[in-house]
This record gives sequence, C-alpha cells and structure tokens, in this order.
Amino acid sequence: MPRENEVGAVWKKSNDKGDYLSISLDLDALLQLTGGATGKVDIKAYPIEFEKTNPNAPDLRLKYYPKGTGTVTRVRRPSPPPLLDDDIPF
Repeated sequence: MPRENEVGAVWKKSNDKGDYLSISLDLDALLQLTGGATGKVDIKAYPIEFEKTNPNAPDLRLKYYPKGTGTVTRVRRPSPPPLLDDDIPF
C-alpha cells in the first residue's frame, strides 16, 4: 500500500555506459492527489530512511505536496555571470 502522498519511486542503476536513474511514476495516484487537475506539478524525492535489505527496493520515494502545504522549498542562488575572454588576462 502506498504511503501518504507517494506517487512513485527512483532506483539508482548503472551499466557499462554509466550511471542512470530508473523512475516509476503512478499517474493515477498523482491525478487523484491533484484532484484531476493537469499541468505542472512539483514532486519531491526523499531517500529511503531504513537500510536497504532488498536489492530491488527503491533508493528514493517520490511524493507530491500541493503548493502552500508547509513543505520546505529551497531557494536557488542566482547563477554568476558567465566569464568572457576579456575577464581573463593573458
């Protein structure tokens, strides 16, 4: 049974070409949580809080929280301006 607000999971994988993420998203659960509304939504990823005993268990849980529900939102710092050739003395 899914946990409250849970809409999916993420597994960290790797192969001979490199590392990647495998994502499973439950669209039915997401539509139910949004009340059927469509458009852009914010989904947060949380690490699994217990030791992974099953190698097939996900590494992250995906959860949906509507805007204004008291969840913490991180503010990104503005990017520094790009360096130009004139900025580096030769």
